[in-house]
Amino acid sequence: MLMDGHFAPHSNHLLVALPAAERMQLASLIETVRLALSDVLYEPGQRIAHLHLPAGAVIFLICTMENGATAEAGMVGCEGVAGIGALLGSESASHRALAQITGQAHRIPVEQAREAFRRGGAFQRVLLLHTQALMA
Repeated sequence: MLMDGHFAPHSNHLLVALPAAERMQLASLIETVRLALSDVLYEPGQRIAHLHLPAGAVIFLICTMENGATAEAGMVGCEGVAGIGALLGSESASHRALAQITGQAHRIPVEQAREAFRRGGAFQRVLLLHTQALMA
């Protein structure tokens, strides 16, 4: 999905929104993976190892109640990122993330994403704006 330092048009919108220079810096950190239906990216209480930026796949964020019932808390497609809490200070996931629609996603190891986030710039701004949109 990376072509000459540019993400394909059907890629993740957050990555496409970055200036070319920042995309090039991130390109070496990004691995494109195929998510299959029901692939679990992380469970509640588990350390989040990667940010996942869907580029065709759709990821559901599922909360589990004390009585064992579950509820969909959110959905992440090509407009967003799963695992953002790991950049905002959370050491573990508060919910389950699982692929609900098969497709590709770009993933970045959390430690490397944290370094890029701490540098500020467009990557940080784009992720913070996405987080604000989720909260709204």
